[in-house]
Amino acid sequence: MTTETTYRIDKRDMDNFMRECGSEMVLAWLSGNHIDTQTVCGILKVSPRTLTNWIQAGRLIVVNEGKKSHEFDFSDVVRLFLIKNNKLKK
Repeated sequence: MTTETTYRIDKRDMDNFMRECGSEMVLAWLSGNHIDTQTVCGILKVSPRTLTNWIQAGRLIVVNEGKKSHEFDFSDVVRLFLIKNNKLKK
């Protein structure tokens, strides 16, 4: 079964994201990649402790909790990045 998610993203927010993170990140987002904790902290500009708190609060889902290090769905990280930036603007 396949599910489809549609995001309504303001053009300014997407332009800011591309300027800060680069087009490679946008392509990775569209490809459905998984990224590690260090990369997530770098994109969201948060400490690992803050990231852990967000995971415990359900704001971000850990994809892999097995033997490998934690991984996150890149599209969820981008969504959280855009939400976080919108809240800072207001």
